[in-house]
Amino acid sequence: MLIIADRIDATRKHIAQAIAAKNAAFIQNEAKAQAAAGVDYIGIKTGAMEEEEELLRWVVEVVQDVTDLPLSVDYRDPAVTKVILGDCRVSVIDA
Repeated sequence: MLIIADRIDATRKHIAQAIAAKNAAFIQNEAKAQAAAGVDYIGIKTGAMEEEEELLRWVVEVVQDVTDLPLSVDYRDPAVTKVILGDCRVSVIDA
């Protein structure tokens, strides 16, 4: 069984606030807690925020600074995800 963490999700108010403020320590603490809990993937969803593409790229970098776990990115356009993330350790699954 694979476990995909789902806590770094901008639909959660405090996560959206941390992302908007670019509070790296807060996001990194979330990622580290999930990794310590034994998840297989760290889930990331920036939602419909302004500058979503830039924020998605920032969150990915911030999370990857503290964990080697692969990411599961929930983004509205898989083609854009591929371009934004380039060679990051992210699996892109077209819906």
